[in-house]
Amino acid sequence: MRIACNDSNSSISGICLAQEETGTELTDLIEMLYNVSILIFTYLALLRLAWASHPMFSDFRSPNMVPYWIPFFGSTYAFWSDITGFLVKYRKKYKSDIFAAYIGGRPIVFVTDPFAAAKLISGRIPQLSWSDTKFRLLNHAMQTSEEGANVWAQMDSREGHMLMEKHLMKAERLNENLIKYQRNLKSKILPALAEEGGVGWHKIGIMELIGEAIYRSTAESLYGYQSFSTHSDFKQSVTFDKNMALFTGIKSGLLQRLFSSVSFNAREDMVEKMRQVYRSLENSSERLSDMAVDVDNLYNEKMNHEDLTRYRYLYFAAAFMNTVPAGFWSFYEIMASKEAYNAVTKEIFEIASRKLQQYSTPNEEKKTDNPYSTMQYFTLDELDQLECLDSVITETLRLRSTNKMLRVRYATEDFEIKLNFPLSSQTHQFNVKKGTYFVSLPTVMHRDPEIFEDPLTFKWNRFMKSSNGKAPIFTKNGKRILRPVDAFGGGQTMCPGRKFARTEIKAVIVSLLLQYDVRFPEGKVPEPPIDHTTFVNSGMPLHEVDVEVCKKS
Repeated sequence: MRIACNDSNSSISGICLAQEETGTELTDLIEMLYNVSILIFTYLALLRLAWASHPMFSDFRSPNMVPYWIPFFGSTYAFWSDITGFLVKYRKKYKSDIFAAYIGGRPIVFVTDPFAAAKLISGRIPQLSWSDTKFRLLNHAMQTSEEGANVWAQMDSREGHMLMEKHLMKAERLNENLIKYQRNLKSKILPALAEEGGVGWHKIGIMELIGEAIYRSTAESLYGYQSFSTHSDFKQSVTFDKNMALFTGIKSGLLQRLFSSVSFNAREDMVEKMRQVYRSLENSSERLSDMAVDVDNLYNEKMNHEDLTRYRYLYFAAAFMNTVPAGFWSFYEIMASKEAYNAVTKEIFEIASRKLQQYSTPNEEKKTDNPYSTMQYFTLDELDQLECLDSVITETLRLRSTNKMLRVRYATEDFEIKLNFPLSSQTHQFNVKKGTYFVSLPTVMHRDPEIFEDPLTFKWNRFMKSSNGKAPIFTKNGKRILRPVDAFGGGQTMCPGRKFARTEIKAVIVSLLLQYDVRFPEGKVPEPPIDHTTFVNSGMPLHEVDVEVCKKS
């Protein structure tokens, strides 16, 4: 309302003018708020319409959808900023082990019941595949052509799986590989790392000592890549690994370089080195292992040379990228607990003493120059007897190295799915659209207080057998969890290197503790360097942790 003021008195005129301006401002503010409210209402209505028309809502039986406010972006930030917290929060909110979200323009179904999750990745649902993940690993993370990535993604995984089982699962071949592995460790790798500076105590990081030992022995023993066994190559591979998961979600090489030029350049340097290895094979003493030759034969005529080179590096990196952080944390936790250190070293030296006694008299093996002699090295059976060390590694996989690791399956067609959820005694059946992703996160189970007492505390002996020789049993809702630590996938694609991964960690720790004394500087146990900064992490520590080593007399 405008007020008419005709009084000639200037003060009264000023008051009237101020009242008039105030009324105008109030009217404008109300009009602005009205317009904003209309915009917000319209936006929410359209967003609700988008939810209603979303593929996840084509069936009223579909799982609850996590609300989001920005189309396409959806729940991206909430999910990636705290993956475990995101799943736990909405599992509690919906009181369900299945719910959905819209992330980066893609519908995602999350499953937290370990039994239902196991079925998703078992291969028993033919419409769900991990071919999309395989394609992204090669085409995005390694920058191959789409044709080369499709060769690997669409190829029957059983062929590659059988090849790996041949070299890494069958006892005879695995035992031979482990002896080679330990020979390299004892003869040159550990002395090069641990004895720098000569006599006395030498300071070195656990990642450099354990992680690099695993990397270099894998390169030499498992693949025959002698020229890859250098400190700089190890550093380059770790640098690439830090952003490999991020690169898997980014197709553009330009964007990858923008996000992390260091990781991008590290990958390209290692790919170039792989090219050089194969160029110089005929003119060098380098000889590929039988496994590397078998891998080449599997894909030689199916990929062009550049794609095959990039695949070779991915295949090589897969052998150590998860094992290296698991080795770091296993050794860190042994050193951090005097009780664990004493228990692990006791069982190692008990076996070593038995071996010494066994070979104290002349026998055929001692008289020969057999390079695979087991006199100085632990056999597969002897490594399996290290129960304390095995418990440490299992607890490491539970709490440290499976942090933020996702299991993903992709719907290759429209279909109706039926999933049983034993923990809640429920069944969910609904229509699935092609392109929908199903995701599970082992970390949710690994940190569940109903399954593991005090789950965020590292307990080195959590998986030790009791005095009657029985392994511990883990349950939830009265149902036994047969595989309480799920670190190696499942179904047809369960990592065929899982046996070798555990035994090579044992082999490195055994070889080190038999030959060297190790301690933390000044006897102080450093805080665990857990990395909370990366979206997806195979367990790589945030920073290096130093120890001091000294050759045993």
